[in-house]
Amino acid sequence: MITEQKVAPQAYSMQTLYLLGKEVDWVHKELAMILQQNYASGSAGYKARSRKILKKIASI
Repeated sequence: MITEQKVAPQAYSMQTLYLLGKEVDWVHKELAMILQQNYASGSAGYKARSRKILKKIASI
């Protein structure tokens, strides 16, 4: 997620990190920060998955 990859691997990484964050406290905070930083330059698919994951993190 911090390097240039196609959208599909990034989307799977977001989901995996979200699930890991349920077990490890600091992951959600870092994931949210990375998603917000890369949102403006991301593709439509990246933005859609980012919104979904950020919404899930906010509801916890």
